[in-house]
Amino acid sequence: MHHHGSIMEFQITFDTNVAVLTTAGAASLEGFRQSIKELVDDPRFEAGMAILVDHTSLDVTPLDPSDVRAIGEYTASLGERVGPSLVAVIVPDQLTFGFVRMGESYANQPQLSVKVFYSRSEGVEWLRTQTPATGAA
Repeated sequence: MHHHGSIMEFQITFDTNVAVLTTAGAASLEGFRQSIKELVDDPRFEAGMAILVDHTSLDVTPLDPSDVRAIGEYTASLGERVGPSLVAVIVPDQLTFGFVRMGESYANQPQLSVKVFYSRSEGVEWLRTQTPATGAA
């Protein structure tokens, strides 16, 4: 599963008011910047939209703490464009979990509500229960 030296891949999809960012391959600072930028640049994206980030197939071992810090700071620079979003992040292991928490602390975006999960279904369920259903009064 670990293809070292392979490029970070990502895919952005939209599923009923949730922006979904799925990553795979070897994590890189450039890959993260690119994926976050494309997400907020997407015409379907609206500030404050719920976001599901699925890192299940991502290998974060190429990242070091300075990369994680830079990713957090890049996220912070886009804070206003992201808006007060709920963000569910799905991770495969404790290392990825730790990196996400570290990046989140560097991003320091109090308007973002970020929760990290080990299962995609749990993350989806959390977003669904936190987000008001469309059309509901």
